[in-house]
Amino acid sequence: MVDAARLRRTKDIAVVRAKGSARSDPLFLLRASPNDAGAVRIAVSSTRELGTAVRRNRARRRLREAVRVELRSRSSVPAVDLVLAARKRSHDAPAADLRAAVAKALAGVLGP
Repeated sequence: MVDAARLRRTKDIAVVRAKGSARSDPLFLLRASPNDAGAVRIAVSSTRELGTAVRRNRARRRLREAVRVELRSRSSVPAVDLVLAARKRSHDAPAADLRAAVAKALAGVLGP
């Protein structure tokens, strides 16, 4: 079981966006980069194209939960920073579809 911390510093997020490997999905964009912190750190963002603040916050919460569930199902995960950018379809996608897309993207970045 792996717990994740929040990636909050703008500088750290910018490094992941600039140098991280990317995985694209219709529901979100994932960038990942190894870190020296010794833990998994996650940042989730959404743009105003998603709509009101309520819709943006819901999309972020849903993505964060999908990542949390997927990381908890893994026995070990390397120390990595993850930055997810929600897309419009992530707000209305069924939870199972969102979790499956996150699982596929994380498998591509972290390995099986």
